[in-house]
Amino acid sequence: MKELDLFINSLSSEKTKKNYRIWIEDFLIYSHIDNVNKLGELGISDIIDWVNYLRNEKNNLDNSIKPKCQALNSFYIYLMEDRKYNINNNPAMYVLKKLKPQKNPSKRTFLTPEEQRIFLDNCKSKREIAMFTLFLNTGLRISEVISLQLSDCYKVIIPETNKEAYFINVRRKGNKIQKMVLNKETFEAIKDYIDNARKQSIYNNIFISDKGTPMMPESIHRTVKKITKRAGINKNISAHSLRRSIATALYNQGVDINGIKDVLGHASISTTQIYIRDEEERANKILDSYSVSKLN
Repeated sequence: MKELDLFINSLSSEKTKKNYRIWIEDFLIYSHIDNVNKLGELGISDIIDWVNYLRNEKNNLDNSIKPKCQALNSFYIYLMEDRKYNINNNPAMYVLKKLKPQKNPSKRTFLTPEEQRIFLDNCKSKREIAMFTLFLNTGLRISEVISLQLSDCYKVIIPETNKEAYFINVRRKGNKIQKMVLNKETFEAIKDYIDNARKQSIYNNIFISDKGTPMMPESIHRTVKKITKRAGINKNISAHSLRRSIATALYNQGVDINGIKDVLGHASISTTQIYIRDEEERANKILDSYSVSKLN
């Protein structure tokens, strides 16, 4: 990316140049950014998702994440100062202010299949049941769940078999749309919430707060903590832990690493792989055979 080259060349310290290039390129790869203007499409939740990735999957402490966010923040500032780029906001700045030093890396926690069922059994509202059935059956990121629109969840009749199939359109990194298969239980939980419990709202997001506004990441994090406590699960579970739970379950079922990577929409540090139809179909087949049910 020539804009990154220009930014790096504007720095004075050779060490800073080297580190900033590595950190920013890693972020661009993770976020599937191949055009500088796509940075303008990212929000705070996208930066938070990257920070959580560094914490939970790379075991980075906040005191090592902070300079990486500072590098990204500086790149945003550089781009915003040049009006020829379509960059009008700097989400990295807001996340940078929230980072605090940590003494120890967070333990990689996840729910076993039995704990997942107990977790779902302790979801009280239709919104909780729909949202966390979706989380635990798809491994979606928080940013992907809260950006879902009413039109994104639908069913079709397959002419050859006259059977129903259920789908959801997911906005992956870089605003890339991926069609994913849903199992019947997840689809029906979402439909039940939309038809019978969703607040009226001017917004078209599937998941709406009690005030009629789109759900925020902080609210979901708090809800996960409440349900975990209600369920008597003695683990430090976060929303990201739910994503890790499906990855662990699939791995234990013998699903190959590339299949899990496709399901989760992961970006490898070493590649900028773009998901193609065959990979999506392979991921959908995996998801179609995996289901976590709420206990009756």
